Amino acid sequence: MRSMVESGTELAGRYRLDRRLGVGGMGEVWQARDLKFERDLHLRRDVAIKLMHPTSADGDLLKRFQLEAKILSRLSHPHIVRMLDADWHEGQLFIVMELLAGQDLAQLLSSSPGGLPVRRAVELARQLATGLSVIHSHGIVHRDLKPANLFVLPGNLLKIGDFGVARDSSAQSVLTAQGVIMGTWAYIAPERWLGTWAGEPSADLYSMGCILYELLTGETPFVADSMAIIRMHCEEVPKAPLARNHDIPEPLNRLVLRLLEKDPADRPASAAEVAAALTEISVLTGISGDLVRAAGGQQQWSGQQGTGQQAAGATPPRAARTGGVRVTAPIACLSLSRDHRHFFVLAGPRSLKHRAYWPSQAWTTWHDMGPLPPGNAAAVAAHAYDDHQKIAVAMDGGVYQRWRVGNPGGGWSAWEAMPALGVPVIDLAFSPVAAGHWEMFAVDEYETIHVSAWRDAGAGGPGWSAWTDLTAPEGLPVTAIAASCASLRDQDQDRDQVRGQDHDQDRGLLVGHRQDLVAVAGGQVWHRRRHGARGLPSGAPPAAASAAASPAGPSVPSAAAPPGPSAAAHRALPALPAWSDWEPLTDDPATFTDVACSSRGPGHVEVFAIGARGLISRRDYTERSGWSPWQELPAPAGRRAAAIASTSHPFSPYQKLAVLTTTGQVYHAWRSAFGPGGESGWTPWRDLPALAPGNPAG
Repeated sequence: MRSMVESGTELAGRYRLDRRLGVGGMGEVWQARDLKFERDLHLRRDVAIKLMHPTSADGDLLKRFQLEAKILSRLSHPHIVRMLDADWHEGQLFIVMELLAGQDLAQLLSSSPGGLPVRRAVELARQLATGLSVIHSHGIVHRDLKPANLFVLPGNLLKIGDFGVARDSSAQSVLTAQGVIMGTWAYIAPERWLGTWAGEPSADLYSMGCILYELLTGETPFVADSMAIIRMHCEEVPKAPLARNHDIPEPLNRLVLRLLEKDPADRPASAAEVAAALTEISVLTGISGDLVRAAGGQQQWSGQQGTGQQAAGATPPRAARTGGVRVTAPIACLSLSRDHRHFFVLAGPRSLKHRAYWPSQAWTTWHDMGPLPPGNAAAVAAHAYDDHQKIAVAMDGGVYQRWRVGNPGGGWSAWEAMPALGVPVIDLAFSPVAAGHWEMFAVDEYETIHVSAWRDAGAGGPGWSAWTDLTAPEGLPVTAIAASCASLRDQDQDRDQVRGQDHDQDRGLLVGHRQDLVAVAGGQVWHRRRHGARGLPSGAPPAAASAAASPAGPSVPSAAAPPGPSAAAHRALPALPAWSDWEPLTDDPATFTDVACSSRGPGHVEVFAIGARGLISRRDYTERSGWSPWQELPAPAGRRAAAIASTSHPFSPYQKLAVLTTTGQVYHAWRSAFGPGGESGWTPWRDLPALAPGNPAG
């Protein structure tokens, strides 16, 4: 079909059309370049443009196009296609949307004639239900849910698109002629055929049931030509999906049949209820992925060791994506010196395990750091600066942190609530900036990055700042985050420290600091950095956090408050520079699920990533040579990695690396930036004994 515009056409003096992506009854969809971004910001941004056909410029089709723009402008969610702009070009309305990389669900199903793996089908359906709940909360019914209108991006991220026939309860007219059924026949609810539908969102739930049925079996519930399919939707009971796919768990089979009930009152009450049911099914039936398991194979998220049942009211932690499979990522580590390392693992929603190594004491046994704050733990982070150690946990909708001082250190402080974020957190990362200055990064369940900062010299005294949003790479959904910090002081001091000379009495002034932030966004690995300013005393310790527990959290023994920094140190605290732009570190069809990073000395950082098959890759950066190629690291004992953590002390060139495998075992390795002949390689992987109290160190 001949296009109504040509490639190279500029719309509204801003968007240059580059490539036609598709054509429909109302218009065309093009890939275009945002020239304003390019001119003003020197940034490249490609977008998708839906351009109305000239013959649609009058009447109901124009109103429908305008209604679609109105609906999209009200919706903002990771599982809904995002609208960026709308304007006119020579009498033709156009809508500017994010350009999606990936394929629609119909294309994905065409390459899987028997349906998708159950785990991936459940995860995509959960995302669909989550997006639908937002749409319905705005009084909107989609009316044309089908695989061709659902888009699957790298990282298994699903987005709902094409609101061309959606119904908005706030609109003056539904823009549908009497007797006309808008939508695709294989997915239309019985009440719409029977003329009894009054705009309820339950019709979308029926369509979702048809889609989930197709995801699981490769076929829609009813297959027929012409008018026969209408009778089947209205009168026939669909064949149970379990009869077509014996891998489907019975609870999932029942949920699909509930969604396909003829009477809307017999379907689930809301899309949010469906999303919750899918989450529960995926956990209780074991299809959510590889949960953390103890060496004996018993599932540990129950909160009651060995029962294999979920504790009452417990909310399983949300997890990073693994090519459609979600696995938990509850591991962190910190380093205080060359041979001093700590490992933390969430062994359940109410159990945080800790193990440490000191040269003078060798390995401690795993011990529990409870009691935890209220809620169920979903993520953990840890870091150290000088001899100050911090650890944080995400508990349902709150984030809590505690600290201690010293090497090996006194007791830990009480858990303290950080400022309220208001949404559940799925990943955390700490980054010390300088003495008395820390930053915490959090990724919430909507896959958005937030940051909070601690400064001893804050305007209202010491404390954590309110959370603020941090720009995500190209607006992509973020599923994992990691951070590191390195001192940029004179490299000779670092070499002297490695040779055993003690600079505790005279550390001098830092030349500055370097922070690195790494994220998994859209299934790919991204990086940004910033450099600090000179003049900050390196020996100034951070001020004490309050030893009293938050009113919302339990009280546990705490260390005495460490001394605060001097007033001179406060005055020397420099303003922070701006972050660099996000840069992609991968451009690969493979999906990455977790990420870690650590410093290897001034101007030298190493990034680790876990791919969809549980393989570990590494890449490092030096200011002299730039980024190295990706290299694959041997997996611990041939096992698949589920989560990874890496750490280094800002004043030390020694790195530590920890991996949690899909079977629940913890392995670690380390290396030094300065070995006898220069840089040393990584030590072989060494396993830590099972996460069981009192298990002797090996």
